[in-house]
Amino acid sequence: MSHNVKYADYPENCNKAKVEKDWNTYVAHEDWQEGASGLPSPIRWIDQVCDSYEDAHRYIEEHDKGWYDQLAVKYRHYPTLVKTKKLLDLEQRSTALSKKLFDEEGKVRTKEMKSAYVSCKKCGSKLSTEFLNSNFCPLCHNDLRSPTTLNSIKRLKEQAKAVKKAADEEYRKCCEKQKKKAEIRWLVKVEYHT
Repeated sequence: MSHNVKYADYPENCNKAKVEKDWNTYVAHEDWQEGASGLPSPIRWIDQVCDSYEDAHRYIEEHDKGWYDQLAVKYRHYPTLVKTKKLLDLEQRSTALSKKLFDEEGKVRTKEMKSAYVSCKKCGSKLSTEFLNSNFCPLCHNDLRSPTTLNSIKRLKEQAKAVKKAADEEYRKCCEKQKKKAEIRWLVKVEYHT
């Protein structure tokens, strides 16, 4: 069995009965082996307008009653959002920092070590760097990277988080200025098992 959560968005004036019928058909086909006839419960259409897709997603998570709750909430979509230079710069920096962080965390530092063996500070094992294919002790899963490397990664995470937060704030400002041009859409979350 597998737990499935799916999100989809629809125009504000969509036919709610048809959306629910389509999801019931989809789930019945996905879960035919379990004898499902559709969604475990009807979609709750909440007449609340969130400022963005991300806000709608968060709203759904906060109002989910759990156990296969089906929810829908409105949100503002900005198909023609004009981004400021500041927002473009912040997004570019955020992307660059995320890539750098991903690369740093993905490096297998044990392959770069000059010594033939490395000692695990947690369990005391002496490990051959020739056979290590990750940054973690195969016995106790302790991180084998140096404190300097770990501090560098921590600083990168903090920088990435700060730039992402600034970009999100600038995005909100852009949206606020262009709120009248926004299109209202429904974000629908369905949940079922297969």
